[in-house]
Amino acid sequence: MGGLNIYQISITKRTQAGAKKFNKKKCIYIQARLHAAETHGSFIMKNLIKELTENSKEYDEILHNCIIKLVPMVNPDGVTIGNARCSLVGIDLNRRWADTNPIIHPEIHFLKLAMEQ
Repeated sequence: MGGLNIYQISITKRTQAGAKKFNKKKCIYIQARLHAAETHGSFIMKNLIKELTENSKEYDEILHNCIIKLVPMVNPDGVTIGNARCSLVGIDLNRRWADTNPIIHPEIHFLKLAMEQ
């Protein structure tokens, strides 16, 4: 809503079969900071990124078979203005997953579309 970017990080490993197998991998989404005041989510996400990238040998099987997509902050507008649970327009985004609207809650709408793909 406020024009701030929502970033997504993809972590995986290339397979022997190359790009053909890449398209068949399962996708795991992990997101944080849907409620702006969930500051602990940022610390958990930071450590998850560090763990998956620095100790990737421990996760070889998962990363060979899956693409892990991390969304560190789903509600950057709410975080920026200091809301506890709501987006910029005062809506609790966690209550909108079933019925998203691209204008009123684009954060959830487009994340949901990406997850469905």
